[in-house]
Amino acid sequence: MQCPFCKHDIPINKEYCPFCGKRITVGFDQIAASVHSDASNRRGEQVTSFLRWTFAGLLVAGAVIYGLNDLWDRPLVYDGADLPAPDAPPSEPSGTGTILKPYKELQPLAAYQGQAPRVFRYRFDPLRNELRDQHGGSAQTTDAVRRGLAYLRTQQETDGSWAARTDNLRIKGDKSQANDFKWAKHGLTALALLAYLGEGETWLPVAGNNPGPYAAPIKNGLTFLMKSQDDQNGRFGPPDGNFMFNHTLATMAVAEAAGMSGDPYLREAARKGVELIERTQGSRGGWGYRDELKQRQDTSVTAWALQALNAAQQAGLKVSPEVLQKAQKFLDDVTDPRAGTVFYGVEGEASGIPKQATPSYAGVTLMLRQLLGESSTSPVVRMLSRRTAEIHPRSKKEWGKDWTDKNTDLDKERALTFDPHRLYFSTYGLFYFGGDEWNQWNTALVPVLLEMQDRDGAWRANDIWSVKVGATYSTALCVMTLQAYYRNQ
Repeated sequence: MQCPFCKHDIPINKEYCPFCGKRITVGFDQIAASVHSDASNRRGEQVTSFLRWTFAGLLVAGAVIYGLNDLWDRPLVYDGADLPAPDAPPSEPSGTGTILKPYKELQPLAAYQGQAPRVFRYRFDPLRNELRDQHGGSAQTTDAVRRGLAYLRTQQETDGSWAARTDNLRIKGDKSQANDFKWAKHGLTALALLAYLGEGETWLPVAGNNPGPYAAPIKNGLTFLMKSQDDQNGRFGPPDGNFMFNHTLATMAVAEAAGMSGDPYLREAARKGVELIERTQGSRGGWGYRDELKQRQDTSVTAWALQALNAAQQAGLKVSPEVLQKAQKFLDDVTDPRAGTVFYGVEGEASGIPKQATPSYAGVTLMLRQLLGESSTSPVVRMLSRRTAEIHPRSKKEWGKDWTDKNTDLDKERALTFDPHRLYFSTYGLFYFGGDEWNQWNTALVPVLLEMQDRDGAWRANDIWSVKVGATYSTALCVMTLQAYYRNQ
């Protein structure tokens, strides 16, 4: 209560004020008011304390919920079923990247000892051979693949890359355009690596096996791609030429290697590659030669971009569903569903579909539509399968071993007929489709590829792309074509 003279707060049981010394007469009303005031003060302090602790509890709960939500949204990593994942490598010092500056070696071999591959297990024995025999392959196709891989090893450069060179094609010098396609080095490197990875070859001891004979070429090729990645925008290789071919192929190869190994540096590199692909998708849903959003989007780059995204998904990386939906719309725009013909690209936002169709791209879109989940019972897919299967693989004896370009009509026929690009996409498109179309195609395909393989294991083609970049391109595609039985399931 307060002293009525000096107004200081004093205990209620004091007869004299300790401040002014005057005697205080306290009535019952004053005592009741004082007690009321003290009780009110105590309740105020209790409410304040309750609110303070409630607010603190809400902050803690919010932090926990945010953390769980962030963990939930992170990309999933396939952890090898019941097998323990290798320990993550030590963190980088601040200010340096995990992929470049300086580049870190891939995970030490000891970290993988005795582990099975994370994903793509069907590419390893014994399942690989079971799938091969089940779907129409044979010991002969396996031998052809092995000879092709041995040839690719002879073409690797000292820096781990595979470069454009046409001296290995045995074509006339005036057809050689390799100097104009030096920019394709990273894409060719990725193609060669994809041929090795498709056969279950790695640089690691997996599936109970020691590293195979191609461990060093694979590791050196991956190292070349990893070192080439821009640590700011995720692009593999320099922005030269039609570099989105390079980038999409490299992303596909690194994603597959990440899935087979679980290597965190490969996974991070693949993630950055995927993000660049997603950022550069055009307004119509396709991709162009460069990372310019307003350029023409074409079916060829889109084909490799979608395969890269598919490989990333299989490796456990996050891919935007909206990107895939837009890509489906692009495939609709470049396809004539009534005739089953496919156009090379869409010319822009308002100019519509180009008038000239590209028949060989029926196999491309047949493959891509099924990769995106379109059913084989779809009328468009069925039409594309018929259009793709119309022209079965064929060859002539003189086109194969020891072939040289004589600039004759026979050479022109060979160039139009033996096209590794068309064979690759058409084979996978019809393999996914299945049925009689696949069986008839495969029956024609195998003899052609066996006959066209040269004595040193290479496939030498004189189609429009092989004469520009060389036998690494044609050999890698033919190897991957003969891996259709078990490469993707």
